Amino acid sequence: TPDRLLPGALAYAQAFEGVHIRIFWDRIKDYPIPAGVLGHVMVHEITHILPGNSDHSEEGIMKARWTQAEMQSMGTKPLRFTSDDVETIFSGMDTRDARLSKHSTQGTALAAR
Repeated sequence: TPDRLLPGALAYAQAFEGVHIRIFWDRIKDYPIPAGVLGHVMVHEITHILPGNSDHSEEGIMKARWTQAEMQSMGTKPLRFTSDDVETIFSGMDTRDARLSKHSTQGTALAAR
């Protein structure tokens, strides 16, 4: 990963596009528990994809930047979602389902013509 590409970031989601996530494994692999960090990174980015936003929380798994202490303990003490995060996830899933259903219905209507 080029140093100038989102310095300090471990990944990013194309939240408004709603599908793609890019993980910078070379920035994760040397952490003491890389699998724990990778799991947290994946959950964090998927949580951006579900509601289609780039919002962050003040604490927990949706925090914009984790501390070194948080990252070192991820394998044994996972970060959690805040109640606001959970609400955002469910709301985002409902919105995503509605959008996908609308596209599916439109495709069926066009095919029937």
